[in-house]
Amino acid sequence: MAALEEPPPHSVLTESQRRVVGSALTLFAFLGSVALVVLACIIVGRFLGFFANVLWPLAAAGVMALMMRPIVVWLQRRFRLRRLTAVILL
Repeated sequence: MAALEEPPPHSVLTESQRRVVGSALTLFAFLGSVALVVLACIIVGRFLGFFANVLWPLAAAGVMALMMRPIVVWLQRRFRLRRLTAVILL
């Protein structure tokens, strides 16, 4: 394995300065990521608040459809019905 190469002698920053700058950039990147996550949560919260009148009935309909699916399948098998007929009958 090759030894670590030393920076050229005409480097602008010393080794300790490069570590400080690297740490600062890492911290800023981390804080930027946290800020983006917080901003995304705020935007999603406002979106859900704005469309709540539409989303809640859709969510309830989805849950009811999942709960009634076994009954529809049973009606299809038991009475040999098409799916649409079983849904309408239910």
